Amino acid sequence: MNALRWTVLVFLLAWTWTAAPARAQGGSPGAAASPAPGAVADVDTLFRRGMEAYRAPTADFAGARAHWIAALAQATHGESSGVRAQLCKSLGNVAFRQERPLEAAAWFTAAIRLSPRDGDAWANLEFSRSKAGLEPLDRGDLASTVRRLLLLQSLAEAEWLVLILAAVVLVLLSLRATVLGSAANRPLIVLCLLLSLSVVPWIVQWRESTRDPLFVVSTAGINVGSEPRASAAKVAVLSAGAEVLRLEELAGWTRVQCADGTRGWVASDTVFALRR
Repeated sequence: MNALRWTVLVFLLAWTWTAAPARAQGGSPGAAASPAPGAVADVDTLFRRGMEAYRAPTADFAGARAHWIAALAQATHGESSGVRAQLCKSLGNVAFRQERPLEAAAWFTAAIRLSPRDGDAWANLEFSRSKAGLEPLDRGDLASTVRRLLLLQSLAEAEWLVLILAAVVLVLLSLRATVLGSAANRPLIVLCLLLSLSVVPWIVQWRESTRDPLFVVSTAGINVGSEPRASAAKVAVLSAGAEVLRLEELAGWTRVQCADGTRGWVASDTVFALRR
């Protein structure tokens, strides 16, 4: 029984450790990460300039957007996911204030991919989708609930949880062989079950990290052509807010794969990259 109590305590500590990064993601970019000193200063300065433009008496949304886009371009190469999520949220706010709810929904979707437990990003996303005439992303059904639970952790958090639980299992196996004997069987079974369950969200997050999804931001929807030219034969039609996978790009054109597996070409300015 004592071994089981210690096992549960170790698991709770592991969960607290892996969940800790998410609590730091709501602050300013400068406080959310500590990469190379020069990069942090540049990103932080750009973020502050964007906030000044956004909050000015005569709001300069275009200026705020320009600063935050520049900051995101730098942060992508060195900052943590929390920094990038904050910038995506800020850009979503700008797009919404500029009366572009579909683009705002795309930015908030990108933010959630980086920080899946960000309640503000979820609320802003659903509000933007509503204003854009789209269905809620979280419809409240079983499929939506399961998907949200599987994506509740970031990839880094899921990896840490799997590694920590695997390490605890190995330690308990060693103790079973040397000290505890059969008393370790029950907690070992529980730990192995938890480890098996933790692998599932890790696999899902790893798979998500290998995809390059795009969000249709054309309010009228778009045609998917068989070739990268306007006069090409139409092979599919995508509605506003649909998500597809990017396969390759040419000048002004992007080859995509639709949800049903259909492949074709769309104009690059009609889709938004969700991987940031």
